Amino acid sequence: MEICIPLTLLLDAFSECVLRLSQIELSPVTENDLEEGRIAAQVAMIDIIAQQLRMNEIGVHEISALTEHIFSTCANLLQNHFARGEHTCNNPEMDGFLDCSACQQAAFVYQTVTQLVEQLCPKQQMRIAVQVDE
Repeated sequence: MEICIPLTLLLDAFSECVLRLSQIELSPVTENDLEEGRIAAQVAMIDIIAQQLRMNEIGVHEISALTEHIFSTCANLLQNHFARGEHTCNNPEMDGFLDCSACQQAAFVYQTVTQLVEQLCPKQQMRIAVQVDE
C-alpha cells in the first residue's frame, strides 16, 4: 500500500524526532531476540523520505524549495550519534561486517542519504571545459 504524505509535514516531524532522539537515552531491549538495533528509527526515517520523494513525483522546480529542508533533516540524522551501539564486527566468532547489524544499518543510512543527494542535485549543472593548447 502506497500512501503519499506532504513532504513538508513529514520533514518537520522527522526533524523534531531526530532532535528528540539525540536527547533520549534508549535502554537495550533484552526480551526480543530479533532486536533491530539502535538506529532502526534513523533507517526508517531516511527510507521513508526517499520513498516519499519517489511517490510524490515532485518536479524539478518544486524540489529546489524542499532541498534545503531535506538536506537539513539528513544532516541532523547524520549528526545524531547512532553508531553508539554494540558492534559485533570485532568478534572473532562472527563474520565481520556481515554479522554486525550496527555496521549494516549505518551503511544503509549513508547509502540512502547518498542516493537522496544524487536525486536532488542536478547532474552537470555547471560544466567546466578545458581546451588543450597544441
